[in-house]
Amino acid sequence: MAEQELTVRFHTPQILTNTHTLTSASLDTLGISLSLSSARLNHSCTPNTYIVFSKVALSLRTFEHIPADTELTISYIDTTLPTHLRQAELHSRYFFICTCEGCSFLPPPKALQFPTEIIEEISHLLLAARTSQKPAQASEFLTHAVSILESLPPQRPSHVYPYPDVLHEMKHAAIGSQDWALALKYAFRFYHDIDPVQYPLSWHPVRVVHGWVMLRIMTQCATWDIFNEAGGGARIVEWHYVFRKLWKEVMEAVGKSHGDDSALVKEMNFVFPAIVNIAYPSENRSGWKGPFREGVAEEKWAALRKWLDSKESGEVAKEIKEREEKKKRGIMEGENQEEKEREERLERWFGVKKK
Repeated sequence: MAEQELTVRFHTPQILTNTHTLTSASLDTLGISLSLSSARLNHSCTPNTYIVFSKVALSLRTFEHIPADTELTISYIDTTLPTHLRQAELHSRYFFICTCEGCSFLPPPKALQFPTEIIEEISHLLLAARTSQKPAQASEFLTHAVSILESLPPQRPSHVYPYPDVLHEMKHAAIGSQDWALALKYAFRFYHDIDPVQYPLSWHPVRVVHGWVMLRIMTQCATWDIFNEAGGGARIVEWHYVFRKLWKEVMEAVGKSHGDDSALVKEMNFVFPAIVNIAYPSENRSGWKGPFREGVAEEKWAALRKWLDSKESGEVAKEIKEREEKKKRGIMEGENQEEKEREERLERWFGVKKK
């Protein structure tokens, strides 16, 4: 018995340090996976490959074209962490000091970093929020964490660690409480502000999954009529344009990020009819009909951001009024312009002016 226990203690660390985190198609953690082939891959903070799972099938996909005889690498940890935190985690979990290219980069300027003591305080608040059994208490911890980050001058961008970790927890808390408008606000910040900085490749798997999550949240907003209830936001946003733009971007990227036969693609195809009903509420629902107008979608995307950034529904109502008044002025100005052009034609053709 003692010999068996010793054997287990000896091999357990070996197994844990050579396993991968088993995830769902949308990168939710399910458990661990042991693959004898992929376990031989070395780590890099700037890897040229990554692992995705489609149910229990493991796929190794590349970020870029890899020349022959180039070593394949993956990342064992979150590469968006600051260098000193990556180094510490790799040393404590995998017992080596990383000397990859990513670890040789110069650190960002102080204005783009949070002090170590602030990072530690936020880490404690995040742990307290994750382990709390009371949603209201967890929300208080997260709100306090945001207030700390926002009150510290100078104001850092939302992609600076640990901002993304806090916003990620707040997004999941909003989803858990079915506060879909708030969840959409955080999902939009990730997809539009944070992800392009942390993951420059448009088809990076994390960006694709975040886009898919945002689509599902928008589906819930439509189901519960959130836009119409929130001060008439639908008339500002015309969000089905935004929905089409987002769907187009995600569908163009998912084949490259996960594979055309992946579980994520199958999941997207499964909910396709519901998405068509939302994105094309009054058009032919047999498929995507009509041209995709990128300029219009970008305009509505900006309107969505303004709506999400509004703190009070009164601001949204004010914006609606301003847009309606501007539209009326535009119609009147257009009529006046047409009348002026008619007068100019009369004078040019017949030499007479309208009295």
